[in-house]
Amino acid sequence: MGLQTSDIGVATSKTLDVGSWTDHGSVGIPKSGKYNLIDANLFRESPDSPIYLSFGSYWDDIFQTKMSDPPLRYTEDTPKSIVSNTTKDAQVNEGSYQFKWGEYYYLFYSAGACCNTPPNLVKPGDEYRIMVCRSHSITGPYADQSGKDCLTQDGGTLVLASHDDVYAPGGQGVMYDPETRRTVIYYHYG
Repeated sequence: MGLQTSDIGVATSKTLDVGSWTDHGSVGIPKSGKYNLIDANLFRESPDSPIYLSFGSYWDDIFQTKMSDPPLRYTEDTPKSIVSNTTKDAQVNEGSYQFKWGEYYYLFYSAGACCNTPPNLVKPGDEYRIMVCRSHSITGPYADQSGKDCLTQDGGTLVLASHDDVYAPGGQGVMYDPETRRTVIYYHYG
């Protein structure tokens, strides 16, 4: 990490079969010293709703931009920061995932140091962990459980941290399972 040379691209398929994919290239978000183009997540509430892409960022913030329909290109002039945590223990904010439940939009993200291997592990408490903020609007403002603004006050509610044999959980996604009628979070860990 530490480079800002990545990009977000898109490919489509009608069947998901191997060899059926069409590569459409970059979605066109301009490079910036403010973010890294990684960990993209599309969100669309209904077929008539706008499509939003959240991403980022390895640097300080999680960003969001509107997408075309179909979502092949971004359509806003500048991606907007929607979550920022610049506290020393956050170090990195990335892996955003937006999810609606009830009247709220939730933005899950990973904070902390990712991807270190022994013997270079960060001190306990500084490693990856899953955080969440929520809003009444997909575009924010987002706040944590205590009401702290997640853009200007370094807010964020801890969802999952290292414990037992789980080290540095992050890179999460959230889905609703209609069979069990439960919300499920999935993630990677070391």
